[in-house]
Amino acid sequence: MSKQQHPYIEKLLRFRIIMLIGFLFLLFLFIGIFFSIDTGHNYTDKNKENFYQTWKVLRYYQNGKLVVNDGKFQNLRIKINHDSTAEWIRPNSTQKFQTWINEDASEIVKVDPESNIPEVDYVYEIRPNRLRFGKRNVMTHYEYVLVPE
Repeated sequence: MSKQQHPYIEKLLRFRIIMLIGFLFLLFLFIGIFFSIDTGHNYTDKNKENFYQTWKVLRYYQNGKLVVNDGKFQNLRIKINHDSTAEWIRPNSTQKFQTWINEDASEIVKVDPESNIPEVDYVYEIRPNRLRFGKRNVMTHYEYVLVPE
């Protein structure tokens, strides 16, 4: 005596590969949406006047890992000016670029002189003695931790 399956279930089992592909598509879609949501904003104690000084790079994180023993970040400083300019300062060179701080001090918009394409970095923390900014998306994550010079 064999057990008969319901005809509706029997029809669904014919399309199991399509259902598997649909399930995997929805799974990847939800994973992509989950990782694209930025939760790094910290809106406490944000004052635009805290930006305008010379900052020294204390730490640099790439894809969640601390970058150490990299000479290009060792003596790197950034000076943010009131006239919408900023400078990356190294011991032997200086690179100037346009930069803006938005009204609620949650984003730094930088324009590289070579490409003229604006790049938006999110401010995670700004205090008189500390600045953290960077970018998070599905492909990459970087963050600068700076202290006043």
